[in-house]
Amino acid sequence: GVYTSLSPKIQMITNGLITEGADSAESAFEQALNIIKANPSLLVTTNALLQARINKYLKDDKDDLAEFLKPRTVGRKKIAKPVEEDQSALTIEDKKKKRKQNQKRVIEVNNDQTIVNIYPSVKEAATLLGVSVSSIHAACGKGKEVKGKYLRYSNDSVDDRRPRYSFQDLKTLPFTLYEMEGSTRTVSIAAFASGCIYPSDDINSARGMRKAGGIAIHVPQATPFEDIFQDAVRMSFGMIMPRTVEGASNETGIVQAGFPFLRPSRARCDLYACHGALKVILQLLKQAAEVRDMQDTDVNIDIYTDSTYALALLKDTDSLLEWGSAPTLEDSLFEGMPGPRSLANPDLLFPLTKTMHRMTNNAVINRHRNKRLCIGKSVNINFRYVRDLPFDEDNSQRIMDLHASARFAAMWQFKMG
Repeated sequence: GVYTSLSPKIQMITNGLITEGADSAESAFEQALNIIKANPSLLVTTNALLQARINKYLKDDKDDLAEFLKPRTVGRKKIAKPVEEDQSALTIEDKKKKRKQNQKRVIEVNNDQTIVNIYPSVKEAATLLGVSVSSIHAACGKGKEVKGKYLRYSNDSVDDRRPRYSFQDLKTLPFTLYEMEGSTRTVSIAAFASGCIYPSDDINSARGMRKAGGIAIHVPQATPFEDIFQDAVRMSFGMIMPRTVEGASNETGIVQAGFPFLRPSRARCDLYACHGALKVILQLLKQAAEVRDMQDTDVNIDIYTDSTYALALLKDTDSLLEWGSAPTLEDSLFEGMPGPRSLANPDLLFPLTKTMHRMTNNAVINRHRNKRLCIGKSVNINFRYVRDLPFDEDNSQRIMDLHASARFAAMWQFKMG
C-alpha cells in the first residue's frame, strides 16, 4: 500500500536531497514531491532499484539529484518516427546518401513522360510548390500526385532499361506459361505486392495496442486462369481472406491474406508480401511444369513493391541468391546488407532468399513424386519499385487500390484475433 511502497520512495528522495545539501528537511520534502510529479514512473519502480539509483548518484557526486531523476528516453519506442527515418539507425554513409538525395534535381513530367519543368533540388521543389520535402520524395518515389503534378528524380527519366508496363498492358500481355503448342521459349510474369498493418502506426495509436498485418498480391496476367491461380494461392498461404468478407476484392488475379508471424509492422508485411508473390508464381510454374516441358523455356519474373524498405533489401538479386545459398538462417552472414541486420527482419528475409535460390538453381521438388521439377531453363527474378511504372492515373489508382486491399486484409486478420 501507500505506507509500504510510495512513502518509502518519497523518503528516499528526500534523504538524498538532504545529503546533497538541501536547506531544510521541509524544502527537501517539497522538492521530492516536485521530482515525482515530473517523473511519476519513479513510483512504480521497486524500492531497492530506486535506492540503488540514488546511491549511484551520491557515489558519483553528480551536480543535481533532481536532474538525475528526470524522465529519460533511453529504451522508449519513438512512435512519431518510423524506424527507417530514425537518424540513430542510419550509418554515416546512409546519412550522406540521404543528404545527396535531398540535393537531387526533380523533374515534372506529363502523361507522355515529356519533361515540362525542372527543379534544382528536392528542397527547392518543395518550396516552389508549397509542400513538404517528404511530399516531394513521396511523389518521386511512389508516383503520388502532388498539386496536380507528376514528379521524378532527374536520373530516373533517362533509364530506358526498365519495363514500362501498365496494369492494362499486363492484362493483355500474352501469358504463354500454359501454352502447349509452339514450344514457347520465353515466359514473362509480373506481380504486384503490398503490405499493411491495422491499426496503423502513428502518433495517435496507443502504445502496446495489439496489431495485425495483411498483404495483397496482384498477378494481372492470371486473370484468364482463375482456377489455376486459386490453386496456386491455396498452396502458398494458410490464411486467405474470403471473398465474401467486407473489403475483399472480387477481381480475379488478386489474393488477400493475413500476416501469420509475430511482430506485425508495415515493413515486415511488405517483405512478406514480396515473398508471397514469389511463392504464388512458383506454384504457377510448378503447375505448368506438370503439363509441359519447361527445360528450354527462359522465365523472367518481375515483382513490384510499393515499399522503399523492401526494395532496399531486395533490389540486389546477386546478394539475395548468395544469402539464400546458406543452409540455415544461422549460417547466413547477409554480407553486403544495407543497414543493420536486425532491421532487415532476417526471419522473413532468409525464407524469401531460400525460395529464390531453389527457383534459380533447379532445386524445386515435386512433393508427390519426391523428385526435382524443372520450372525453366533459366529463371530470372527481379524485385522492382512501383515507380518503374509510367506515372499515369490508372497505374497510380491501381497501386493505391492494392494497398487498400492489404489494409482490408489486416483489418480482417485483426477481427479474427
